[in-house]
Parts: sequence; structure tokens; C-alpha cells
Amino acid sequence: MLKKIITCSLILFLVLSTITPSFATTESTQNESEEEYQLYRLLEEVSIDDLFVLPKDTLIFAQEEEGHLLIETNGNTFRIDANEVTKLNDSKELGIDKEFINQLLDTEPLEKNVESKSTLHFNETEFTLKEQVDFEVFSLEDSEYVFIAGIPYKISQPNEKVSNSEGELVEEESKVSEEDQKQQQENNTSNELEDPSSDDHTQNKNQETNSVEDDSNQDSIEDGQITKEDKSSSTTSEKKEADSSTFSAKSVDIWTQSTTNYFKVNVYSLPVYINKNGNLIKQAELREGQVYKRTGSLSNWHIIDFGGQSGYVWKDSTSPFSGNLPKNFTNSNYYGDRTITTTNNAVIYDNTSGSLVPYGMLVKNINFPVISEAGNWYKVNYANRVGYIHKNGVKPNFVSSDNYFEVTVHSLPIYESKNGSLVKVGELRKNEVYKRIGTAGNWHAIQFGNKQGYVWSDDTIPANENEMASIANPNNTSGTFTTKDHTVVYDNTSGEMIPIGQISKGNSYPYELIAGNWIKVSFGNRYGYVYKEWVNFNFTSSQNYFRVNEDYLPVYHNVGGSLEKVGHLVENQVYKRTGSKGDWHEIKFGNKVGYVWSKSTQPSSSNAASNWNTNLSDSNTQLIARNGLKIYDNTSGMVLFARVEEGTTIPIIDKVGNWYRVLIGNRIGYFYETGVSDHVYNYTNYNISLNDMVNRQLTYNPQTDDHTYAYVHKDYIRRSGSGYPFTGTVNATSLHVRDIPNGNSYGTIQSGAKVTVVGISSMNSSWYKIKNPYNNYGGWMKADKDQLNYYMNPKNFVNNPVQRLQFLRLDLFSNTSTSQLAKLLVNKGILTGKQSVFYNAAKDAGINEVYLIAHSLLETGNGTSELATGIPVMIERNSSGKPIVEDGVTKVRLATTAEKPDSVVYNVYGIGGAYDGCAKRCGAEYAFNAGWTNVDKAIYGGAKFISTDFIKSSVYKQNTLYKMKWNPGFFVGESNSPHQYATDIGWAYKQVNRISKTFDLLDNYNMHLDIPSFK
Repeated sequence: MLKKIITCSLILFLVLSTITPSFATTESTQNESEEEYQLYRLLEEVSIDDLFVLPKDTLIFAQEEEGHLLIETNGNTFRIDANEVTKLNDSKELGIDKEFINQLLDTEPLEKNVESKSTLHFNETEFTLKEQVDFEVFSLEDSEYVFIAGIPYKISQPNEKVSNSEGELVEEESKVSEEDQKQQQENNTSNELEDPSSDDHTQNKNQETNSVEDDSNQDSIEDGQITKEDKSSSTTSEKKEADSSTFSAKSVDIWTQSTTNYFKVNVYSLPVYINKNGNLIKQAELREGQVYKRTGSLSNWHIIDFGGQSGYVWKDSTSPFSGNLPKNFTNSNYYGDRTITTTNNAVIYDNTSGSLVPYGMLVKNINFPVISEAGNWYKVNYANRVGYIHKNGVKPNFVSSDNYFEVTVHSLPIYESKNGSLVKVGELRKNEVYKRIGTAGNWHAIQFGNKQGYVWSDDTIPANENEMASIANPNNTSGTFTTKDHTVVYDNTSGEMIPIGQISKGNSYPYELIAGNWIKVSFGNRYGYVYKEWVNFNFTSSQNYFRVNEDYLPVYHNVGGSLEKVGHLVENQVYKRTGSKGDWHEIKFGNKVGYVWSKSTQPSSSNAASNWNTNLSDSNTQLIARNGLKIYDNTSGMVLFARVEEGTTIPIIDKVGNWYRVLIGNRIGYFYETGVSDHVYNYTNYNISLNDMVNRQLTYNPQTDDHTYAYVHKDYIRRSGSGYPFTGTVNATSLHVRDIPNGNSYGTIQSGAKVTVVGISSMNSSWYKIKNPYNNYGGWMKADKDQLNYYMNPKNFVNNPVQRLQFLRLDLFSNTSTSQLAKLLVNKGILTGKQSVFYNAAKDAGINEVYLIAHSLLETGNGTSELATGIPVMIERNSSGKPIVEDGVTKVRLATTAEKPDSVVYNVYGIGGAYDGCAKRCGAEYAFNAGWTNVDKAIYGGAKFISTDFIKSSVYKQNTLYKMKWNPGFFVGESNSPHQYATDIGWAYKQVNRISKTFDLLDNYNMHLDIPSFK
């Protein structure tokens, strides 16, 4: 059975393969072969019944069967997975010829035990038996062979040196004795050539041939004599029983009597050596029965032409030849301009007979020149004969004129040199062709973005420009991107997206243009495309426009250090950016800078939109968006390009019919009037900085009932640690705690007391600001600069739905119905049911009626204060009994319970009582002089006073709570008096809490805000 398998597979395969270099086969013969066993190479190691392991790359003959392969070994059939092999078609993969197999199969096999640890050899494959195995053993020329999966393996017993399947013996270092050398010298005096180390025979001086040194293939040269045991074949070695001097004499007798320059090889495989640094390095083999030209001799060595170098073969394994020379014989000394490197033993064939006849072999890792290419073959000048080497098993080498290369591995890493180290930045793909722009040792330099990348040249072969799918200009760039992950580069020249490489994660890479969802790049000097979703675009300061890559892209305002969403941008729409901050675009959006995440956008240009603003600007009017406010581009029909979140304040340009015009991302947009609430925001500019206004306000005795912080002198605090806050220790006997530096004292703290220091005073750097140990203090104290900075800055309140009411315009009557107003006055003491009075009083005075009620409720404690419910007064008289009048004001005092009052007066707004310690008397005195002797008069009269003296004053123009408290117009010269409604710095802040609750009781209302803006 075994012999049949071998005959049907191995011999048939060799016969089919032994034809022209193109390996053309007839259809009938091919089909006959496919029905039998085919040649495969293992892609990974395979265990055979736990007796031995066939290594990766082992050759096998096998028969296909339903996704598996069947192999025959030692009379048994084994099944292996078809995914573990790759199919081969060429006999050169075997490295043996038909004649050797025929001789082996002509012998009668014997059943024989092969010892454990015996080594089996075939070409480069070698493995060891794990235990003793019964094999059919074939004997030939004193060597024993076994067939495994149709392949002949030579047996080497433990510790035995053996020849390989080509008949080559494993080489051993040895020297002949001095006596043998002497005898050889005597016998060869007349024929001895120069020492190979100084040989001038080398042809084609420009041809560079690099040999990999292998100790097993080296012999020594000493004193100009080559000493070597006969290593030509196992047959010759075994028959050589005479001493070396006798053998040498015999050799000399043959060749000294011959005048021919040709020899015939008498052993199966005759090694060819070169002399390198005094050592003989095996490079190749000659084949038995083949004829070659010798170009000289040296002692017991023929010198032959080995690709332009001197090659040395052992004379004793040859005989003189004077017959017809082989047809492929040549005297040419042209070897070609290119070399190859053998990646395995490479057989050289003579094709002159129409069949491929092996006549030599190059060993692995040898460089050899080639004349030209012929399909899948290289044409060579080998030992003065023209031969062919199959491209499989060899690798072409590069020359300086090679500008293109093809990748031979699945993924070839690309590296960049960064700080002296190689860092992987990408990959090239197998079978793809790229341009090399330089070399560095064993590395190709390639174009990788705007830098040089490096790839290992051993994993490539030379290629031509016409094999590259496209030629790119890497200088045509319009921007860069950064890869989010490992990003594939595709070629699209065939109409399909074919992967040609990869850019590693986190690499910045230039691109030429953006085409829909794809980005065009130059990659290894060829055009490629990267999917847009796999990258983030980078922006430079000169790139002022961006396109949005996702719908509903949020826009944020920075409110107190936190991002607050105020709207969305629309996918594929383009906007102008006014700046950037980190990974954020800055754009105009609403009344502030809008922030947009740049990683969700791509660079664009102004050509992508038409409604760019050129000369329009926002008015002082701002509106508040309702839910779902949409902004449209009207240049070619209404096209949505932005959305605004509910409650966001929007400055407008103007109103055109029922539409408002607005600026979003420097584009002119339109929104319908119903898209905003009836609330309006206006901004008033003041030509003063907030800091200057605060410093001036400090001179007007600002008061506070907030005692959270106080001040102590730094000289009396021993600090611990660095930075703020820290715990300090009092080191004075007694230390005053003051409202402001050098201000009023809350009290004292004693030596050793601990205080929490939060910072240095903004008013005097010699003082610490501390957490006030007297924070339960119940009176009024001076306010510090930090407190004023907070309460006087409109930006701290304008976006707060409650505190923005500090800026509510009080000079506009909003016409809220009395039924709505009645809701505000339920169970409000003396004010209950007075909605019509408040309505008419506000209308007559031209002020906001909701504010008027809220003001009254706050000042009267919801209609229950003494001033609101009526307070008895007595007129103060002089000694003559006449009323005392000062500056036109009749002086009064509060009546006692025993007195009959001169009058009962009412004050529902606290007017005239804004003086420390005089709230009741002063408020009553003002009411008496104003004639407010009932609630209705107090409501009407107070409304007129507030309107005339504050809200609608032509001098003070204090039409908001903020202006009533701080009067910013005074600080820019609009009036000659501060004219502030209260000394409490928190007065406006406290007022709006009540007003907000009042507004919340209404079903609907309109607000018009006037917000100060400082330079």
C-alpha cells in the first residue's frame, strides 16, 4: 500500500512538474493528479499519533476528503484539518528529482524498528521520534529512509551525523595530517594554483555577493594549502579506505594527465565553496552526472565560476570530461545587475531539453546574481551554464535605482524615529506597492503623512511604478486629523474600497480633501481614503469655519465655571468660529460666547453658506426663547441651521414683519415672533468699570447684616502650613475682630484662640479675612469690598430666574388684570382686597403693578406692620404751642397709649423710614406730611412717590431695583447725588425673592429687563 501511494503521488507529481519554467500542464494530466495525492505545506506543527511532531513548513502528500486531508504514514491513515496546510504545485518545493525516488523505490523495504530519539531528515525539515517505531525502511547507498506522508526522510540514529536528502553529508571541521599535506604538495607542485585568498579570478567586480557564514560549512586554509576531508557524498566517503596521500596522488594522476577544462560530477551532491576570510563557506551544490567548466585549480580543488566569484569543488568527486558540452553552456561573464537571496535551498534547472533538469542548487541565505526574470523564474549564469531558479524560495534584493517595493507579509509595520527610538505608527498591506523615498540600513524610508516612516526591507521585494495603483502628491494638504483608533486606509482606484494600510491610534496625519464621509490622504506616495468617523479633525488658528458632523450638536455657555446648554447646531451646517479654547470652538451664540466640541466638527470654508453677516450688529434688546425655538437661513428658502434652548436669552438685530433677525455663528438667522416669550432684555452701558464703582461705593457707608466673615490684623495671627484656608492661632493677649480692616469691632478673642483664615483682605493686605466667630451678631455692620463686588455685579444675577428681577423695568405698566392681582393679596392683612387700588395707583403712576404690590408686601410684613395698619402720631410743638416745622416738614412723634393722637397715618412702602433707629417715627412723619391718613391714600401716594422720586425721575432714572439700590448713573455723572433707596447692600437681592414669589402666583405676565453693563 505504501509503495502504491508513493508511486501514485510523488512520481506523478515530479513528472507533471518537470517541464518548462512556466510549469504549464495539460488538462488531462492535471485532473489525473488531482484525483490522487497532492503536495501541501504545513502552516503549523502537527502531532502524528503522539509518536512524533511534524514541524511547521513540513511538506506532505495528502488526499482531500470533506474539509480534511488524509495522509499515509507507516501503513496507517491520519486525518488533519485542511486549515492547517497550504497547497503547492511545483516540484522545486521538494528539492529532489525523479531519479533519486526511482532508485529508492526499486529497493525492497524491510520491517524494522527505528529507535526512539532517532532523527529524521528531509531538506531543512528535521524532527525526533519520541519512542521506538516500526517502519518500512528503504536502503540506498548505505543510508536508510522511511516515508512519512509520502516524503522520504533519512534516518539518523542517536548521536550519528548524516547527510541530507540531497546526498550531502553533514560537514565536520577537520584537517589532514602534516604528512598528507606534504605528500599532496609533492604531487601537485606543477599544477598548484595561487591561494584562493589572493585569487584574481573574480569576475564582474561590481557584483556584490554576501554569504551568511555557517560553521557547519566551513573548512580551514593554512599556509596556502586547503586541507579537507572528502565530503562529497556518503558513497565516496564510505569507499575511501586508502590514506589521504594515496588518494591525493591518485587524484593528481587523473588531472595532470588531462588537458580538458571540463569535468563531470561523480557523486549525487557535490558542494561548492567560496573562500571567505580564510574559511571555506558552502554556497551551493553540483549534481551527479552533470558537466561543468573549471576556470582553474588549486591543489585538490577545481575552481569554477560562481556568479562572478571563484567557487571551489573537490576534484576527487569528479572526472575529466571531453564530450559534447551541455546546450546551456555559456562563456559569458554577464551575471546581471540584480541579486536574489535564497530563503530556502533553491534548485537550478537546465531547460534546454524541454524538461526541467536539476543541475545545481544554492543553499539557504545565499546572495546570487540574476540575469533577468522569466515569468515565475529567474534566469542565472551558474557555473558557466544558463539555468533557471523558481521565484518561490528566493527573494530579490534591492538596488539603488529601485524606487518602488511590494510588501510580502500580511502586515508590515511602519515606524517613526522619535527621540532615538522606533515607534510604530502604522502598517502596510501584503501585495501592495509603495514608493520608497530613501534607505537607512535595512530600512526603506517612505512618505507617512508629512514625515518619513520606516519599513523593514527584508519583508519587501522590488516593484515597478506601473504596479502602484496611483501616484500622490503629498504636498497637497488642507489640514490634519488625529486617529481615534487604528484606522484603515483604502484604495479606490478599482471602484472598490481595498485596504492598503493602516494608521495607528493617536497619530496626527495630513489630508488633501474631505469627500462626503471619506478623507483623501497621501499614504506611501499613493492616494488612499480614510473613513471620517474614525478620526478627529485638528484646527489651526487660520481655519475660521467648521462644518458640524452630527445633528443636535450642543452649544454651551460658561456660567460660573460650569457648562450650561443653551442650544444645538444642525448637521452639515457651517459656522464661523471666533476663537478656540482647548478642544472647544468659540462662536457667537445668544448674549455670550458659545462653546462647541471641535471633535464633532470638520474644517470648512465660508463658501459653504451664504447668509454670513458683514455689517449688522445686535441691538440692546434681548428676548427669551420659548421651547423649541428654531433659527432659519432665509437665503434660499427657510433652512434650519440652529436651535435655542428654552429660557436662553437672545439678543436681536431687529424685527422684520413677524420675524426677528438674530446672529448665530456669524450667520444671519430668522425666528418667528411666537418663538420667544413676551419678556424682553435690554442692556444699558455705563462708562465705568465695576471695580471703580465698588471703590467709590465703599465711601458711602454700605451696611450688611451678613456676618459670615470678619477681619483680624495679620501681625497677631501665627499661621500654620501654606495656602488658604489655614488654621491660625492668636498670639496677642486680646485681639479685636472687625467688620472691615480698621473698622468696627464685633468683640475680642483671646491668646491661643484658633481662627480659620480664608484669605487676605481685598481692602488692606495687612489684614486676614477669617470666618467670623461672631457670626450670630444681630445688628448692622459695614460691608467689605468682597461683599460689594458680589452684590453690585449684574453678571452674578442676570441668568438666575429669581435674581434677574433686580433688573425688571418698574416704569412699565404691564396691565395685569385685577383678578390676577387679587391672588397676590389673599390674607395679606390690611392690604387684603386692595387689588383695584394697587392697579389704579400703578397705572396712574406709570409703574409695574406687580412690583408695586410686592414692594408693599415686603415693607409691611404682608400688611401687618404698625405703619401699614395705622400709627398714631402727635405733632411736636414749640414752647408757644405752635407746630415745629423744619425745611417744610412738620415734626411729629409717636403717640403714647394715654394720648389722643393728632392723627393716625399709614405708610405701606416704608418711605421715609430708611434711617437707622428711625423707621417708625420717620416713616410716620413722612406719611403725616403727605396726608396719608388711610390705606388707599398711602397706596396711591406711595406709588406716586416711588415713581416720581426713583423710577421715573428725570434726574436719577432708577427704573429697576438694582438702580434704586446702586444708582449706577450717579457714578458716571448722570446725577449729583447717590440717591440710593437703602444702605443695606442686600436690599435689591432680598426684594426679588418676594417679587419672584409674587410673580409665581400669576398665570401669565410680561417682563422687560434693563441690565447694566460696565466696561
